[in-house]
Amino acid sequence: MKKLVIIVIFALLLSACGEAGQHNTTHQGASSVLNKDELVLDRKVIEGDFELAIYTKKSIYAVNELIDVYAELTYIGELEEVEIGHAMRPVGFGIMEHTRDLNIGGVMEEPYIVTLLKPNEPIQYKYSFSGGYSSDDDADYIAFVKDLQDEQLPQGEYTITASASFNIHGQESEPSYGFSTSISFIVSSDGVK
Repeated sequence: MKKLVIIVIFALLLSACGEAGQHNTTHQGASSVLNKDELVLDRKVIEGDFELAIYTKKSIYAVNELIDVYAELTYIGELEEVEIGHAMRPVGFGIMEHTRDLNIGGVMEEPYIVTLLKPNEPIQYKYSFSGGYSSDDDADYIAFVKDLQDEQLPQGEYTITASASFNIHGQESEPSYGFSTSISFIVSSDGVK
């Protein structure tokens, strides 16, 4: 009976993961969605004793220019150190392209890894695309994902979300942490808008 319960839970988790990959390409060529106030170089959020920040070097990139976006997770509590348990990394990334109305969540392997954090010593994670596609996806979506895999984005308006997900190691029965912050930028054919 215990095995059956585990199998059912695993199947439910897999089906939930499959739904996150749905996408919509109905707004190709739409006018500007982002406003200038959204084009900042950094954003931060605090959850308990942890701060998650996301940074970009520029608010407007040129087509085929390497995108420089990274996130930092910082322990800001009073303990000398804290160990957190997480999947491959405690911070993952998702990307949305607004003019095409595409939202692609990131994926990562899920071993249980423990990371030691010390107060006010951020750990940095560089953005890299980690989504994918299947043979059921339409050709435009597949071409777009292939462009994203090269880390050189096609023309568009983007929001990258950094999401932190972890628990305090040794306190797995306590609530886990899950919070995120986003940054937006434009990729223009001439690098200027």
